[in-house]
This record gives sequence, structure tokens and C-alpha cells, in this order.
Amino acid sequence: SLKILTAEASSRRYSELEILRVLVNSLPKYPGHQYVISVLDYFQIRGPNGSHLCLVSELAGPSVTQMSLAPGQDAGARRLRGDIARRFARQMTEAVAFLHAAGIVHGDISASNILIKLLRSVHFWNEQQIHQNLGRPIKDEVITSSNEPLESSAPHYLVEPANLTNSELLSDEILLNRLRPIIP
Repeated sequence: SLKILTAEASSRRYSELEILRVLVNSLPKYPGHQYVISVLDYFQIRGPNGSHLCLVSELAGPSVTQMSLAPGQDAGARRLRGDIARRFARQMTEAVAFLHAAGIVHGDISASNILIKLLRSVHFWNEQQIHQNLGRPIKDEVITSSNEPLESSAPHYLVEPANLTNSELLSDEILLNRLRPIIP
């Protein structure tokens, strides 16, 4: 997946990239490391608002929050089975212990920051398999509320996110995402 940070977040002393580097270098074999998001690559782009750090990480599935709000369900009606909830709780405990062992306190642990990993096979899909399993991308034209022409730096269309809540695509492991740490 690709995460583009705001220019302000990109320039912070303790950016998410710095924290992820500390984790990779400090305790790579510590139990729980596999449940914390990692950066595969990064780069910077310049835009009208400044320089933006872009983080490339492994593709992950929906958050626990997104699963409870899945299409076709009443809000909050979809719940994790007890055995899965316990497994995820154990994995979260290991992830948090890993962060604490590295001297990092996650500043925002919530269901929206706990992602469910996709099955390993999904990572090897070609474009045809992606379209077959998730559908073709749906593009929506960007129109200003005043019907004024778009600024040159504005996107002309948005792509709706794919629905990854299909349980056949999901593994039984989590990833702790969005490291917004509290630095002592």
C-alpha cells in the first residue's frame, strides 16, 4: 500500500518513517514484530503544499472497524467470532510489547488502526485476478461545489477503494498500523 503524509507530518522530527526504521534496526526477531506494519520503501514528492514523504508498505486488508461496518450489514452488527477476537487480542499484546521493548509508545491504539492481513496468495495476484476478485476500479469525477474549474494541481477523478471485507481473502493475523507514537 502507499501512504502519502502531509508536508507538515513529513517534516516532523519523529516521522513515522523514523520510528519504523528504529523498529527494523532494533529488534527484528522480537516476538510481535510481524504484527506491526513495516515500510518496504519510501520516497518524497514535491507538491504545492511542500515536500511529502511517501511510505510503501505491505498490502493489508480492512481494519477491524471496517469489518464491523461491512456493506450489507447494519452498523456494528458484524462482529468477530470469539476465537478470532482472542487471537487478535493476543497478537495486539505481542505487537505492543514489541513497540515498548523498542522504547516506543503507540499513541492511538484503536480498532481503526488494527488491520487484518490478507491471505498470502493475494499478494501474487496479477491484474486480471485482481479485477476478477475485487472488480474493476470505479472512478468518480471530481467536481467543485461551486462548479468552478479545478485547480491545475487537483485530481480530475477519485478511485473508490476496493472492498476487502470478503472473509475469504482474510488471514487470521493483524497488523498494527498508523504509528503516531508518544515520544518520552
